[in-house]
Amino acid sequence: MMKLKKYTRLSIKMPDTKLLERLAEVEHRQWWAWSKTVAEKERNLSKERLKRWEGLWKPYNLLTDAQKKSDRAWAREILSIINDILKEEEMEIERYKRVETDDWGKGFIHGLEVSLDWMKEKFKDVKNAKRNREAGIRDCP
Repeated sequence: MMKLKKYTRLSIKMPDTKLLERLAEVEHRQWWAWSKTVAEKERNLSKERLKRWEGLWKPYNLLTDAQKKSDRAWAREILSIINDILKEEEMEIERYKRVETDDWGKGFIHGLEVSLDWMKEKFKDVKNAKRNREAGIRDCP
Protein backbone atom coordinates (compact mmCIF):
# COMPACT_ATOMS: atom_id res chain seq x y z
CA MET A 1 0.00 0.00 0.00
CA MET A 2 1.33 3.41 -0.99
CA LYS A 3 1.93 5.88 1.83
CA LEU A 4 -0.04 9.12 1.52
CA LYS A 5 1.85 12.35 1.85
CA LYS A 6 -0.09 15.24 3.33
CA TYR A 7 1.46 18.59 2.45
CA THR A 8 -0.62 20.88 4.70
CA ARG A 9 -3.72 20.60 6.82
CA LEU A 10 -5.78 22.00 3.95
CA SER A 11 -3.99 20.15 1.20
CA ILE A 12 -5.16 17.33 -0.96
CA LYS A 13 -3.39 14.12 -0.01
CA MET A 14 -0.94 13.05 -2.68
CA PRO A 15 -1.54 10.74 -4.32
CA ASP A 16 -5.30 10.78 -3.95
CA THR A 17 -5.93 8.10 -6.56
CA LYS A 18 -9.65 8.75 -7.01
CA LEU A 19 -9.17 12.48 -7.57
CA LEU A 20 -6.08 11.91 -9.69
CA GLU A 21 -7.98 9.56 -12.01
CA ARG A 22 -10.92 11.93 -12.36
CA LEU A 23 -8.63 14.82 -13.23
CA ALA A 24 -6.68 12.60 -15.65
CA GLU A 25 -9.97 11.70 -17.34
CA VAL A 26 -10.80 15.39 -17.75
CA GLU A 27 -7.31 16.02 -19.13
CA HIS A 28 -7.82 13.20 -21.64
CA ARG A 29 -11.16 14.60 -22.79
CA GLN A 30 -9.57 18.03 -23.26
CA TRP A 31 -6.70 16.55 -25.25
CA TRP A 32 -9.14 14.46 -27.30
CA ALA A 33 -11.17 17.54 -28.26
CA TRP A 34 -8.03 19.56 -29.04
CA SER A 35 -6.37 16.80 -31.09
CA LYS A 36 -9.52 16.18 -33.15
CA THR A 37 -9.72 19.89 -33.95
CA VAL A 38 -6.04 19.95 -34.94
CA ALA A 39 -6.46 16.80 -37.06
CA GLU A 40 -9.42 18.32 -38.92
CA LYS A 41 -7.74 21.67 -39.63
CA GLU A 42 -4.04 20.84 -39.97
CA ARG A 43 -3.05 19.74 -43.46
CA ASN A 44 0.57 18.93 -42.61
CA LEU A 45 -0.17 16.43 -39.82
CA SER A 46 1.92 13.30 -40.35
CA LYS A 47 0.18 10.00 -40.98
CA GLU A 48 2.09 8.43 -38.08
CA ARG A 49 0.89 11.10 -35.66
CA LEU A 50 -2.68 10.88 -36.93
CA LYS A 51 -2.63 7.09 -36.55
CA ARG A 52 -1.20 7.38 -33.01
CA TRP A 53 -3.85 9.97 -32.07
CA GLU A 54 -6.68 7.91 -33.54
CA GLY A 55 -5.57 5.02 -31.31
CA LEU A 56 -6.07 7.32 -28.31
CA TRP A 57 -9.44 8.74 -29.38
CA LYS A 58 -11.44 6.65 -26.96
CA PRO A 59 -12.80 7.03 -23.43
CA TYR A 60 -10.17 7.27 -20.69
CA ASN A 61 -11.29 4.04 -19.01
CA LEU A 62 -10.48 2.11 -22.21
CA LEU A 63 -6.86 3.35 -22.34
CA THR A 64 -4.01 1.17 -21.14
CA ASP A 65 -2.04 2.26 -18.05
CA ALA A 66 0.84 3.27 -20.34
CA GLN A 67 -1.53 5.45 -22.38
CA LYS A 68 -2.96 7.02 -19.20
CA LYS A 69 0.51 8.05 -17.99
CA SER A 70 0.54 11.42 -19.77
CA ASP A 71 -2.96 12.32 -18.58
CA ARG A 72 -1.99 11.45 -15.01
CA ALA A 73 1.10 13.66 -15.27
CA TRP A 74 -1.11 16.61 -16.25
CA ALA A 75 -3.54 15.75 -13.45
CA ARG A 76 -0.66 15.81 -10.94
CA GLU A 77 0.25 19.27 -12.24
CA ILE A 78 -3.33 20.43 -11.50
CA LEU A 79 -3.18 18.90 -8.00
CA SER A 80 0.12 20.65 -7.41
CA ILE A 81 -1.41 24.00 -8.36
CA ILE A 82 -4.40 23.36 -6.10
CA ASN A 83 -2.09 22.45 -3.21
CA ASP A 84 -0.04 25.61 -3.75
CA ILE A 85 -3.21 27.69 -3.56
CA LEU A 86 -4.36 25.85 -0.44
CA LYS A 87 -0.97 26.42 1.20
CA GLU A 88 -1.23 30.13 0.44
CA GLU A 89 -4.72 30.20 1.94
CA GLU A 90 -3.52 28.37 5.04
CA MET A 91 -0.63 30.81 5.44
CA GLU A 92 -3.10 33.69 5.17
CA ILE A 93 -5.34 32.10 7.81
CA GLU A 94 -2.33 31.61 10.11
CA ARG A 95 -1.30 35.23 9.53
CA TYR A 96 -4.75 36.42 10.60
CA LYS A 97 -4.60 34.17 13.64
CA ARG A 98 -1.22 35.66 14.61
CA VAL A 99 -2.48 39.21 14.12
CA GLU A 100 -5.53 38.46 16.24
CA THR A 101 -3.44 36.83 18.95
CA ASP A 102 -0.52 39.24 18.74
CA ASP A 103 -2.49 42.47 18.69
CA TRP A 104 -6.04 42.11 19.89
CA GLY A 105 -5.48 38.89 21.84
CA LYS A 106 -2.43 40.15 23.72
CA GLY A 107 -4.18 43.43 24.47
CA PHE A 108 -7.22 41.58 25.73
CA ILE A 109 -5.13 39.24 27.88
CA HIS A 110 -3.11 42.17 29.22
CA GLY A 111 -6.36 43.92 30.09
CA LEU A 112 -7.53 40.84 31.97
CA GLU A 113 -4.21 40.64 33.83
CA VAL A 114 -4.43 44.31 34.84
CA SER A 115 -8.03 43.82 35.95
CA LEU A 116 -7.05 40.74 37.93
CA ASP A 117 -4.17 42.59 39.62
CA TRP A 118 -6.52 45.46 40.45
CA MET A 119 -9.08 43.03 41.86
CA LYS A 120 -6.41 41.33 43.97
CA GLU A 121 -5.33 44.69 45.42
CA LYS A 122 -8.94 45.65 46.14
CA PHE A 123 -9.52 42.26 47.74
CA LYS A 124 -6.46 42.83 49.93
CA ASP A 125 -7.84 46.26 50.84
CA VAL A 126 -11.22 44.73 51.72
CA LYS A 127 -9.56 41.96 53.74
CA ASN A 128 -7.37 44.51 55.53
CA ALA A 129 -10.35 46.77 56.22
CA LYS A 130 -12.35 43.85 57.58
CA ARG A 131 -9.41 42.73 59.73
CA ASN A 132 -8.94 46.30 60.97
CA ARG A 133 -12.63 46.64 61.85
CA GLU A 134 -12.58 43.34 63.68
CA ALA A 135 -9.48 44.50 65.56
CA GLY A 136 -11.11 47.86 66.32
CA ILE A 137 -8.65 49.82 64.21
CA ARG A 138 -10.19 52.77 62.41
CA ASP A 139 -9.16 53.71 58.89
CA CYS A 140 -7.47 57.06 58.64
CA PRO A 141 -9.49 59.66 56.76
